[in-house]
Amino acid sequence: MNKKQVYFSLLQTFGAFIRGLAFVFQSSAAKYIGPYTINAIRFFLGALFLVPFSIYSLKKENKTKKVDIKTTIIAGIISGIFLIIASIVQQIGISTTSTSKSGFITAFYIVLVPIFSFLLFKKKNEINVYISILIAIVGLGFLCLKGDLSIEIGDIYLFIGALFFTFQIIAIDYFSQRVNLITMSMIQMGFASIVSFIFMMIFERDNLDKVANAIIPLLYLGIFSSGIAYTIQVVSQKHLNPTICSLIMSLESVFSSICGIIIYSFYQFSDIPQYMNINEIIGSILMFTAVIFSQIPLSLFVKNKKNNQKNTL
Repeated sequence: MNKKQVYFSLLQTFGAFIRGLAFVFQSSAAKYIGPYTINAIRFFLGALFLVPFSIYSLKKENKTKKVDIKTTIIAGIISGIFLIIASIVQQIGISTTSTSKSGFITAFYIVLVPIFSFLLFKKKNEINVYISILIAIVGLGFLCLKGDLSIEIGDIYLFIGALFFTFQIIAIDYFSQRVNLITMSMIQMGFASIVSFIFMMIFERDNLDKVANAIIPLLYLGIFSSGIAYTIQVVSQKHLNPTICSLIMSLESVFSSICGIIIYSFYQFSDIPQYMNINEIIGSILMFTAVIFSQIPLSLFVKNKKNNQKNTL
């Protein structure tokens, strides 16, 4: 890797850290306000943060080609629908379980993306993806199933969230060549904020008095997680191999676990214990192994094997 690639790899790692730490702030905010209120404020701040970046990118892009504003708006709304469903059910799940488990179950979208890409667009996958799915399913079993083989409702919400994050990623990938990505992101966050605000006024209006108690987590989620982390991801993807990007993004689950345990040891930000038992640790290791293995192309091993044979001869 050259210096430029190293720089953007480190930048992407920083973005993964921001998203991993966000699980702690989501859990902390859930002590005071409901999921609709959290997402309404979070995505409003995220969209607001991206306004100047959107204006700048549109002006810069219009110098070389005309941006399809209509498609960008449609793409933002479609991806926004998936984003808000995923975020709401994820927030409900996080409020009932630890940040460690939440991070690893959410990371399952990295395995689900290639599956649905094949089902919807016939994009073929290598055998390692299917092996990773089996490993991940076993890992989910260790993470979610209790001794009596029952499963917590929060884990189901988190898995549904991972499923809709999968659809959001596929939607962004589908529209990415025809839209301005930063503007699309701003629109999807704005749309998600409006939908959340409507549900907030119906079901959680009393939460408005409690927003002040969660202002720090909300500022972090809006500016850092929704705004900065996504911008870092978009910029870095232009300069890195997609496989490297996916591998770095998967570190989000590791950071959520480490940050949750360390911060909980000094400050109990949630009523849910953040420590992991032996089964959850095994499940986390299996999930992370599946995520990593699914992103490593088998052609890499084939090339290395051929090179070793040549060197031997």
